[in-house]
Amino acid sequence: MDSDYLIVAHRLGSTQLGFYSMGYRLPELALLSLYWIVGAVAFPIFSQARTQGREVMVSASLRSLRLITLFSFPAGLLLALTSRDIIGVVFTAKWTPAVEPMVLISLVTAVTSIGFASGDIFPAMGRPGTLLMLNVPLTVLLVAGYVIAAPHGIVAVAAVHLVLAVIYQAARLVLVNALLGTTMLQDLGAMLPGCCSVLGVLVLAGPVRLFVPSGALCLFLLLVTGLVGAAAGLMIGSRDTVLELRGLLASLRPTEVA
Repeated sequence: MDSDYLIVAHRLGSTQLGFYSMGYRLPELALLSLYWIVGAVAFPIFSQARTQGREVMVSASLRSLRLITLFSFPAGLLLALTSRDIIGVVFTAKWTPAVEPMVLISLVTAVTSIGFASGDIFPAMGRPGTLLMLNVPLTVLLVAGYVIAAPHGIVAVAAVHLVLAVIYQAARLVLVNALLGTTMLQDLGAMLPGCCSVLGVLVLAGPVRLFVPSGALCLFLLLVTGLVGAAAGLMIGSRDTVLELRGLLASLRPTEVA
């Protein structure tokens, strides 16, 4: 739904819409398109797990949440940290007003990944209408938030997007937990590896963003320190996940025919 675009265009004009669109589309192209692929893969997995019993379904759900947030949390944060330099280097300084919305929308994409880990559980369990009870009131609240925020500028609209994304994804987790009998503590445990990677990104890339002048060098340093920080945070805080990733990558390698 593009209600935020319509409201920004109506209340703030085409110029501000252009800045907002730039700040939104870059994170969308970088991350959200990958989430749709994950969702397409997850549906048959959940459908098969349903026939194998509750424990298998719970394990598949938590593993999906762990793996997608392991990627999306540090990626969303790193995209937020590099927003200033991506806009400045690739699109020139005239697009600077798009930087702050892009920072917030990048964080939105990280939070939104939580829903892509669980969204296909409902149709796989034969409950496709369950989310409708949540989507309708939250959509109304979101549109109302955009209308209220629009006079304060595109950064305020993006901030509403972020706040409502957090509320919405938390509510979705509650629904999933009610359906599967899992707990919020299990959800947080599944997201722990992604949070460890986020801390690593903040520790190493954060100072670069604060103290290195904007430009191509800063963008390069942010990418390098962000990737290293994410890997270091994962190694220190969740080494078991590193072993799981190694096993997953090994299983994807083509086997040699004797």
